[in-house]
Amino acid sequence: MSNFAIKRKLLMMTDILDFGPVEDLSKEIIKVIGVGGGGCNAVNNMYREGIENVAFVVCNTDSQSLANSPVPVKILLGQSGLGAGANPELGRREAENTKEQISSLFDDNTHLCFITAGMGGGTGTGAAPVIASIAKSKGILTIGIVTIPFFFEKRNKIIKALKGVEEMRRNVDSLLIVNNERLCDIYSDAQITVKDAFKTADRILSDATKSISELITVEGNINLDFRDVETTMQGGGGALMAIGRAKGERRVEKAILNALDSPLLYGSDISKAKNILFNIYTSEKAPLFVREMQEIDAFMYELDPNIDVIWGTSDDNTLGDDAKVIILATGLDNEFLPKEQLPENETETYYNKVIEKLYRESLLHTKISGSEQQQVSPQQETTVPEVMPAPTGTSELPKSLSRFTASGLEEGNSSAGATGNLFSHREETVITEAAPIEAESPQPTRPAAEETRREPQSHVTKAMPFVERIRSRLRQSLENLSRDLYE
Repeated sequence: MSNFAIKRKLLMMTDILDFGPVEDLSKEIIKVIGVGGGGCNAVNNMYREGIENVAFVVCNTDSQSLANSPVPVKILLGQSGLGAGANPELGRREAENTKEQISSLFDDNTHLCFITAGMGGGTGTGAAPVIASIAKSKGILTIGIVTIPFFFEKRNKIIKALKGVEEMRRNVDSLLIVNNERLCDIYSDAQITVKDAFKTADRILSDATKSISELITVEGNINLDFRDVETTMQGGGGALMAIGRAKGERRVEKAILNALDSPLLYGSDISKAKNILFNIYTSEKAPLFVREMQEIDAFMYELDPNIDVIWGTSDDNTLGDDAKVIILATGLDNEFLPKEQLPENETETYYNKVIEKLYRESLLHTKISGSEQQQVSPQQETTVPEVMPAPTGTSELPKSLSRFTASGLEEGNSSAGATGNLFSHREETVITEAAPIEAESPQPTRPAAEETRREPQSHVTKAMPFVERIRSRLRQSLENLSRDLYE
């Protein structure tokens, strides 16, 4: 073969092998849309934080809200600009009348869309499901993150919110629900104003959205990408997410427990999820060690073997010596939402039961206060759902939340699980040793008539099976380690 032929062949091989720079196609595939007052506030917060590779949009019927938003892409729903007057039906109609403009938002490279909204008002409740439906119809992975009202916002608004949640669930791949009332439990001893409480609720929406987005946009050592999130979230139904953070010895283990103890996000037992995605964050200053990976064993061991688990690790130099864990679980059945449309004559009873479960603690406090002051009339008694006390040894949490809260249940302290939870910014990361369930902390005095309706003690063991099994396994590993050291 001549020198010319050899050179030509080498040149051809070079042409074949040199693909040039590879473009990062994951950029700007995520769109976050805030709908209504609460949703727009959440997106405004995210936009100000300067999160990269995410496109932001605000949609509202209130032109004043849009004018004050720093987000450049804005859609006025309807033409009046005067808001929806707390009327979800009007919010829905205004969104329907703006369908073409909404649809054009997705004529780009969008693969994942978050719809954030506060349920219970007019625009968020009515328009968010319409926008979600348009996104999903275009084949976009659609995730809803919504809040439901504080108890003091009263029954009518709560029922509007629950109906909005039902509509959202029908139009998204996965839905995360945040119960604002949990803020009252977590910050009950703090000097927090009503204004700050609503700001905290808005921040919850933005933090949840940001955390999932960064699973895709932030490069990891064991990297999670869009397809991992898609596998977990697509058609996932009910979803929950929690973040734990801890420092010191066995920091990863403590961070997992902190995440599992978080009572703030409303959902179901994580062990009943069909898909779980979790990511571990450490700094380059205090990197993740192989021995720390063994601390995940207790968590992994207790999961159903049929659950699909995807995990990764990432650097976050803002953590210092801490470790942080994000757990995202989907495929959960939502026990508080009907699977089918209810007959008209059953809706009143149904929503009374839902409100009782969601706001059990607040209803109990209201009823006890009323009985002490002898100010509850028979008519009022019939309009407030009767509160069934929780099983002995538990705090008065909604059943679905009780399953998460290990330290809070056992110590009778509803804020105990808030230490490392998703939206608490406290630095304390101490995990206190759980007391035996039998060592019940004092409960509020209940009327004698209620006392007779206690559920059997055997139900206590069902309140936290998953986290309790993990705690037991972790205690055993600590005992084994201590024995090995001293023998």
